[in-house]
Amino acid sequence: MQNRLVITGIPSSVPSLPFANEALRDLVEEHGCWVDRFAFIIDQNQKDEDGREEHGPCQSVVAVAELHIENIRDRAVKKLNGLSITLQSDESSCTYRINNEHSPNRGEKDGREDDSLLYHYNHTTEITDMEPDRNDIIRTVISFTIFASKCSQVQARRLVECCPLDTNLEDVVANGRMVIQTLKLPNSIELTVRRSGKSGGTGTYPWRCGLILAQQICIWLKRKDMSIIRGCKKRRIEGICGQDFTRELFHNKDVLELGAGCAGLPSMALAVACQKYDGCHDISIRRLVASDGIDEIVQALNLNVKENNLNDCICVKHIDWNHLLREDGDSIQSDTIIFADCVYNEEGATALCDAIQSILKPGGNILGVLPVPDCRVGLDSFERSMQANGFHPRVIPRVEEEASSAFACSGVGGKHNRLLWWKDCRE
Repeated sequence: MQNRLVITGIPSSVPSLPFANEALRDLVEEHGCWVDRFAFIIDQNQKDEDGREEHGPCQSVVAVAELHIENIRDRAVKKLNGLSITLQSDESSCTYRINNEHSPNRGEKDGREDDSLLYHYNHTTEITDMEPDRNDIIRTVISFTIFASKCSQVQARRLVECCPLDTNLEDVVANGRMVIQTLKLPNSIELTVRRSGKSGGTGTYPWRCGLILAQQICIWLKRKDMSIIRGCKKRRIEGICGQDFTRELFHNKDVLELGAGCAGLPSMALAVACQKYDGCHDISIRRLVASDGIDEIVQALNLNVKENNLNDCICVKHIDWNHLLREDGDSIQSDTIIFADCVYNEEGATALCDAIQSILKPGGNILGVLPVPDCRVGLDSFERSMQANGFHPRVIPRVEEEASSAFACSGVGGKHNRLLWWKDCRE
């Protein structure tokens, strides 16, 4: 739900205008980010223009948008809410103009010299005017004020029902191989991975950073007698070696993956590795939770966990970083937080940092894979915020070991990604 918003205040005649859908979709993208789905729907039981409840069911038109990137909805809502716009449509196109220079309460004629008549009212006004040089085209001009907010579960469900994912989207076509795959990880670990069938933003398909973290976890747990640093003379990192490191992270710990997406590769790899390796019988995870903040992605994640027979090992939960869930009235707490490629904008950077600070138990650990800062907006500010909150990163050299089969995923190449470890040093 964190990537969907609803726009109200739309006159009932707007959906019938040619290309009105595209015009308002462009408006949302200009004030948020690119949109995966957009649709006009009929909302029942709304209030009248004076804010009073109607007697009996009433209907009004609203627009629901699904943003491609999470954690940006609140900013988009703030920028869109209260905008006075003008839709101008003829039989071939529909454009919009934001009326910053006019109060929506004015009823005077716009003084600008153009070939249309624009009026500004607080309520729906529809005007038709003949173009001077073409008497066969009618231009419709409608001015109104829109209001934006997060959408309800009912509105989100209606959007998905009436607006299936556009199969012509470039990323969908490019990642057609991701519908279902078999991932072969180091040391004979195999996972079946399906992409989300209902979309849901960035978590719809697996990402390379998640694959990297899953590979490293499998290698660490198998090589208990080896340092996690290959090629380092002392083969140590501040006193922590292979099995010592994995015990520090996972043994008798509550482990939480944030932003797991539909695949949850690190969580599933961790669960399978602890089951499979004979040498790992002394590493026992107290609780393993894989989470995401988008309803459809949580459903897809749950299906992948069940398909790999890991539902007894992994608890799948819906966790919105901006509105952390409560368990038995207490805050969610975890000894170790893992994540992979979860920052796509400044809002997401702030939300992830705040969530980590709230969830992590004192003295806990954070393990994540991130692209280098210049690959993505928000990465630099995320790392600065983490350090400001007492989390100082250490770069962990990766043990390179290729998986035995190709696995299609999104994201930049491996050399552009870093494996980072934060130890809680907060006072």
